Amino acid sequence: MEDRFYEFWINNIPGIGRIKENAIRGFFDSAKDAYMADEETLAHIEGLSARDIEAVLDKEVKERAVASYAELKEKGVKMALYGDPSYPVLLNEIYDAPSLLYYKGEIRQGRMIGIVGSRRSSAYGRGVAEELGRLLASQGFIVVSGMALGIDCFAHSGALAGGGITYAVLAGGADEPYPASNSILYDKICTTGAAISEFAPGTPTTPGLFPLRNRIIAGMCEAIIVVEAGVQSGSLITANYAIEYNRRIFAVPGRIGDRMSLGCNELIGSGAEIVTGFEMLMYELGSGGGGVDLTSDMPALNDCETKIFGCLSDHSVKSLETLIYETGLSAALIYTGVMNLEIKGLIREVSKNMYARAR
Repeated sequence: MEDRFYEFWINNIPGIGRIKENAIRGFFDSAKDAYMADEETLAHIEGLSARDIEAVLDKEVKERAVASYAELKEKGVKMALYGDPSYPVLLNEIYDAPSLLYYKGEIRQGRMIGIVGSRRSSAYGRGVAEELGRLLASQGFIVVSGMALGIDCFAHSGALAGGGITYAVLAGGADEPYPASNSILYDKICTTGAAISEFAPGTPTTPGLFPLRNRIIAGMCEAIIVVEAGVQSGSLITANYAIEYNRRIFAVPGRIGDRMSLGCNELIGSGAEIVTGFEMLMYELGSGGGGVDLTSDMPALNDCETKIFGCLSDHSVKSLETLIYETGLSAALIYTGVMNLEIKGLIREVSKNMYARAR
């Protein structure tokens, strides 16, 4: 049996949670050694009760693990162990990181930004979430959300429309979409990104698992953007985890008295960074990476184009007026230069008359 099976087995022993899992892993040189251990050896592991040891030794549990692992592979679900190259880098840093993640699709490293909000969202909120997802993805960020109805879905859809990568973190097994009505979105996400869960395939989605899911979103991301949230929204749980993990918190302001804006407005009042516009947010976050490779197949540029391209560093979004001021070129030269750089695929218009290097 391959080594990863033994990790899977440890992760699925009944009654053995994350702390005890880590105690078992830390005691043995390998998960396989734990699988082969006898009662006398297991008794030396601090924190394991007699019932825990019985569960570790249970032959039926081991047989079920063999069958479940085969099913996992049939479904195309993979595992990322803590410290693996595919395990999200920032998630490694939190004190309560899961020992492994299950995922369908591919997990790539990169700058991850979470977008979360209410299921009962307004048309305005859904539009903002979709545009944020599109802009972030087009700038090379990986958009992370929970694939819930409302804000989450539109953030994922925007990221896909922006030609980027998005991860859906689920409160049940990663092998099935939740809710089931999101099956088409789930398939699209898994094509370029991934559906991710700390829960084994087949785990049903239950209310108690959502806060655990929310901590994963917060832990994976360098920043969380809350688009719409009521005062008791799960999005605020995500935001609180993000604060605990020292992540940046952004909130989209809403109308006074609007029920779905109360949570965001309270976050802003408590010190969250306010989202006053798409361009400003892009400026605050900078570049997500994955930009133009200046050393490979760089098209020839004239002096005007070189100045404009140099003015647009990897971390900036600038208006035509700013480009005119910073380059010292005339408006006519700027307009022509910008158009040529767009044609050459080196820059793109982020929003009306606002430009950044292409991603």
